[in-house]
Order: sequence, then structure tokens, then C-alpha cells
Amino acid sequence: MEKNLYDYMDWPNIEAVMYAEMDFPQKVLGARKRDGKVLVTCFFPDAKEVYVVLESGKGRFPMEEVDENGFFAVFLPRKRIPQYHYEVGYEQGTVIEQEVYTTKSQFTNSDLIRFANGTHYQ
Repeated sequence: MEKNLYDYMDWPNIEAVMYAEMDFPQKVLGARKRDGKVLVTCFFPDAKEVYVVLESGKGRFPMEEVDENGFFAVFLPRKRIPQYHYEVGYEQGTVIEQEVYTTKSQFTNSDLIRFANGTHYQ
């Protein structure tokens, strides 16, 4: 039996993102390789439609709303993760270009460990 897009979702972590209980949402959001394709996910509450737009200008892919709370996903027919951004459409006709979830943390691993241990005082 072939898996569909819904089967690739990490539902416990997706719910944690939707309820603001996830401490590292990049674990679920953004692009990652799955079964020889690229799975792209995003969370835009109140969005009516979302597209992945390749920076190369060689593609604009509609995303499927896999959860009615605004969680979208799509498989890109690529072997490598391309440079892209989101195009988000809202009910009143507003369309916003949104950056991807690739901003690196400004905290070092040492900062994160000390913070988790309750010993980060700066």
C-alpha cells in the first residue's frame, strides 16, 4: 500500500506546534527529504491557500491543507531541498510572501544546555 501525504505527518509534534507547546518547531516545519522526494510543511492559521514558490522561478506548488487549523504540506518532485518561499493567501484576498523556517538559532548549544539546566543567568 502506497503512503499518502497524510501518512507522512508527525501528528503529535504537529499538534504541539498548533497549541504552542513545541520548543523546537523546526523539527516539524519546513523542508526535509522523505522517500526520494522533498516534503515541505508549514503552519499558517487562517490561511485559505498556500503555495511553495521556488526561488529559481521553475515552480509554484499548491500545498494541501492536512489539518483544518492551518497546517499545510506538499511533496516537491525534487531530490534536493531547493531555495523557496511561501505564498500565503487569506480569505479577504490578501496574499503575502513569507520566508521559510530556516533561520538559525542565535543561541549556541552551550546556551541551550545551560538554559535547559536552569543555570543560564545572562
